[in-house]
Amino acid sequence: MNLTMKFLIAFVLIIIFTGCSNSQMSGNAKQANFIEPELVVKPDDAGKRKGAGRTIKLPLLVWNSFEYKDVADLRGAVDVKLNYCVISETDGISVKLDTPIEFIEDATCFNTLFTSPDGIPHKYIVGLVKIKLLETGEEVWTWSKAVKISE
Repeated sequence: MNLTMKFLIAFVLIIIFTGCSNSQMSGNAKQANFIEPELVVKPDDAGKRKGAGRTIKLPLLVWNSFEYKDVADLRGAVDVKLNYCVISETDGISVKLDTPIEFIEDATCFNTLFTSPDGIPHKYIVGLVKIKLLETGEEVWTWSKAVKISE
């Protein structure tokens, strides 16, 4: 292989590596804002209209980490195990609505097992998202319903 061919291959590799490293640095980060997290849940009362639900306010919290867990869940007449994000309110850190953030990524769960301060676990059909707190640079997790991505 002659010197010109080696130079050309080296040049192409440098371009490829530079392009890949720049795209990894920018990642999927998108400008975002906190919003009040609300969730429509199934009614506890069997006498209500089918499909009617009530809206609950979730606490505006962030978590440094969470765990994934397969949790038994009754879907119709079938008992299945679903992938849940598991968090506890007592492990959460309170944040303000006007805290500047950036959206990074979604967690791979669409359900959350949330333990309130009284120790009662709640199963919610809501996932978590990873965000960056721009004031501190910390990457943390919060409710997907608490983040609105700016377009």
